[in-house]
Amino acid sequence: MDNILLKAGRNIVEICSRLMPTETATIITDKETLKIGEVVKLLAEKITEKVNFHIIEDYAERPITFVPNKMKKDVEGSDGTYFAATGEVGELPKFRRPIVNYSFGRLIS
Repeated sequence: MDNILLKAGRNIVEICSRLMPTETATIITDKETLKIGEVVKLLAEKITEKVNFHIIEDYAERPITFVPNKMKKDVEGSDGTYFAATGEVGELPKFRRPIVNYSFGRLIS
């Protein structure tokens, strides 16, 4: 495994988000950044057994203009969501922004 990716992944999971063993993590990635998503998944799984993993292209062609129900449910039920994917034109209003809203909605509602 690439040491830089491993170091960055540890920083994301262990330091920035401080994922805990009792928490649930959801990782959303794409084919282009799959290696990064897999590193985050590996490190999250070392901390908690509750890890959801989604590859965007498993649901639709890019740009994706909706949030798949399974992905939405997992994000809403997670303590931490990790988005390791490229941005495609048109995805911000109908895919990426809703994911942020689902993540934070439980915190501000």
